Order: sequence, then structure tokens, then C-alpha cells
Amino acid sequence: MIGIVVSQDYSHTVSGTYTATGPSQTVTTKESGSVYSAGGSAYYSGTSTTTIPGATREVPYSVNRYDFRAVYLVGKKYVFGANLVDLTDDERKKVGRNVGVRIDLVVKGTPAYLADLFADDIVLSFDGEDVRDVRQFIDLVDRNSGRDVDLVVLRDRKKLKVTVALASH
Repeated sequence: MIGIVVSQDYSHTVSGTYTATGPSQTVTTKESGSVYSAGGSAYYSGTSTTTIPGATREVPYSVNRYDFRAVYLVGKKYVFGANLVDLTDDERKKVGRNVGVRIDLVVKGTPAYLADLFADDIVLSFDGEDVRDVRQFIDLVDRNSGRDVDLVVLRDRKKLKVTVALASH
């Protein structure tokens, strides 16, 4: 099985702060020595221990989140051989109609590949019937497996008629 990341779309940014506290430190000091004066001398020694608490800080963070979409290809025979997605609102506006599906990925060696279809082609019709969405396109492919079908495809703002020899189930 082969997994291919088809797209990644920015979703949102998560921001906040977290509290970080460093470790405490213990410092031990040892002192000794002699003191001399006119009245005599003395010897001293001592030890002192000081514990310094760890510093606490608020640390800011920002993480960008993405949604990934992948296609998993299993070694099998493809009737058509492309991954399709429904058109976005912006794509429908560019097409000027509420019909069509966009080819997202074409599998090498499949009927779609052999018919010279490419990623980002927009399929407008299937054998004269407008294509409304991916589900309808898949149904049309299933009903017509083993036949040659004519697609009207929009590529670089030009309509093309493409004949695809669909494989049998």
C-alpha cells in the first residue's frame, strides 16, 4: 500500500503560555581563618548552606495546525484511476456553473493517465451528462465500466473533449 499526501491546508493557530520552573540550587560555603589583634589571636571556621529556589517563568508559544489529506493506493485494477474532489465555491465561480469535479491525483498507467488527464483538470460532463459531484461521477464510472466515454474537461480555462477507455470491473 502506498500513502500519498495530497494536500495540506492551514487550519488555525493555537497560542498560549505554559509555566516553566527551573531546578532549585543549593550553595554550601565553608570559611575558616585566623584573626589577630593586640590582645591575642583567634581561629574561626564555619559552614553555611543557602538554597536558592528555581526561577518560574511564563513561556509563550504558538503552533500552526494543518489538516492533511492523503490517498492510499492499493495494488488493484482501476476502472478510471484518479482521485476526485468536489469543487470549492471559488472554483465553481471560476467555472461559472455549479457543475464539475476537480481531478486531484492521477495514477500512472490507468485509463485516466492514458487519456492524458492531469491533476487540477475540472471534469464538467460525462458522456453528455453534467457532473454535479464526486458521488455522481463514481456512479457514472461504475455504470459505464468497460466502455469508451467522452468527458468535457476544463484545463487552463479551455474546454477539451477527452475520450477515456474505462477498464472493466
